[in-house]
Amino acid sequence: MDVRAFGPGERIVFEPYTREVYERTHRWMKKFDLFPAGQTAEADYRTAVVV
Repeated sequence: MDVRAFGPGERIVFEPYTREVYERTHRWMKKFDLFPAGQTAEADYRTAVVV
């Protein structure tokens, strides 16, 4: 899925996004190699999520 084509409403999550969900999502993305090498972000939760 190419998220660059998404509008702002599709990229912003207004639901609570906990550290547990964030970390589980990143593990899932790594497990399935969803992004080519060099395109994966290693931002920690506090950097990636506005809390």
